[in-house]
Amino acid sequence: MVRGLVDIKGLHTTLERSSGEYNLLAQLDFGCALWINRHFIAIACVAFIGGALMGIVNNGSFHHMVSELNGDAMSALTLLSKSESSFKALDEGILFARIAAQNVQASIYTFMLGISFGIGSLIMLIINGAVVGCMLLMLLNSSPSYVAIASVAAHAPVELAGLLMCGAAGLRLGWGLVRAITSSSIWHLHVATIEALSLAFASVAMLLVSSAIETFVSFSPNIAPACKLAVGVVAILMMLICIYMSRLHWMHHRGKQHATRCDGIETSAN
Repeated sequence: MVRGLVDIKGLHTTLERSSGEYNLLAQLDFGCALWINRHFIAIACVAFIGGALMGIVNNGSFHHMVSELNGDAMSALTLLSKSESSFKALDEGILFARIAAQNVQASIYTFMLGISFGIGSLIMLIINGAVVGCMLLMLLNSSPSYVAIASVAAHAPVELAGLLMCGAAGLRLGWGLVRAITSSSIWHLHVATIEALSLAFASVAMLLVSSAIETFVSFSPNIAPACKLAVGVVAILMMLICIYMSRLHWMHHRGKQHATRCDGIETSAN
């Protein structure tokens, strides 16, 4: 545990030096933050899946609860509960703005609630998971279900990944607060803020991309369901590649960190 802490601290020092600036924004590095916080992303996945299962099992009560809540605080997947004709009546630009605003707002809420030591972020992940669980049942019961599922599959991978990313950012921020308080060291909060912001910015970017896919692909009557499914599969493959590249990026910085440490030892010895 101590060795891991030293490695991460050394990594952030390396990032500071390589950026040439010693301010917070200059230290943002999504590649390293993604791989370092893979455990928080896993926790976010568990919370979200748990919420989805709760939504499926208690579909009636959750559907009523969701209808009572402000939709802007929920995932944009709640838009699926509206009729398709209401979307066709909207201009594509207006529809994109509405979906993007709702997505980004949900992301910001989930991230900022990390200041409650991560508890608020977990609650948001569970609620959004419950919404998705309800939506899945609605899609399966829709007619024809294949067309509805294909439409959602085009944007859902990127949107859900972005939501999980901002949830992980909130959890990272909350854990940083806990470590800062228990160890009486502001350094933990400093590192948590850097990593959480890296994940949060990436989350917003992913949600904007998913909003564009949802507007121009998912709801387009001119695109075949098979093509929409293909878009979803390509999105999943690209995200897997990003995860692999983030691991390589992390290993690259670890190597630079190790080389810098060895140079320091040799210099001291001489």
